[in-house]
Amino acid sequence: MKRSRLRLRYLLLLTAAVPAWAGPPTVYYLNPGKYVATPGESLALRLDAGLAGSARPAPWPGEGAARLLVRAGPTQENRHQVQPERPQDDFVSVSVAHSGVTLIGADFQPAIIELSGAELRSFLEANVAGADQLKLPSADRRVRVRQVACGKTLVRAGAGADNGPSGIAASKTGQAVEIQPLFDPTAAVVGSDLPLRVYIQGDKKSAAKVQATSLAGGKTTSLTTDLVGSGHFRITDPGLWRVEFHHAQPLSDDSGADWLLYSATLTFEVPDKGANR
Repeated sequence: MKRSRLRLRYLLLLTAAVPAWAGPPTVYYLNPGKYVATPGESLALRLDAGLAGSARPAPWPGEGAARLLVRAGPTQENRHQVQPERPQDDFVSVSVAHSGVTLIGADFQPAIIELSGAELRSFLEANVAGADQLKLPSADRRVRVRQVACGKTLVRAGAGADNGPSGIAASKTGQAVEIQPLFDPTAAVVGSDLPLRVYIQGDKKSAAKVQATSLAGGKTTSLTTDLVGSGHFRITDPGLWRVEFHHAQPLSDDSGADWLLYSATLTFEVPDKGANR
């Protein structure tokens, strides 16, 4: 209980320094530039933003990332308050130090988003399970939404690029909102199913709508998680995939926001090894 109170206090302190801005929620996907690298190589980690099938490069958030974690081999690096090294850059550098899979995660600074009731309704109806059961504000009302967003991406390197599944790829990071693949998707084959689990503040989230988009196939598959936050979708194409889920709830005793929105994304590349028949 004490840990939960400290976590909430930390979240509120972060949010207090972030100014409000108008517009719909921003969905960020981590883009490492390449998904197969060489051990020792430095990657320029950028962001794509927008709808999964058409997300485009976006500036690194002005408030930065509260935490950037890089997990590979026997090590994990944690960097805090992460910003590009130079003001003109739209990326941060990440070193791929080991063969096999490198997991990169980013916890973005919580932001207060101001939007209309109609914009909130449109976003929730498209992205949140059970949105029709929520008591949504009138279309013309201005709504303050606190968005807590985290992203994750997977990169393979060196000799491990052709080896079997990695435990690192399927590990839990403990981010505030998280998509955990239960099998290494960088070792998946077309025609197989990818199981996953989703979390909010470390707890498994049931009845969550998860959307997985294949950029090569141009198709989005949706699933709803079960009682233990799990589900699966079919890997229909090789190439880049973007996976996301969102959860929203109204706030009754919060002077800074009317709604709380959690957003998590995962990006990875499925190798082109042919269909599993």
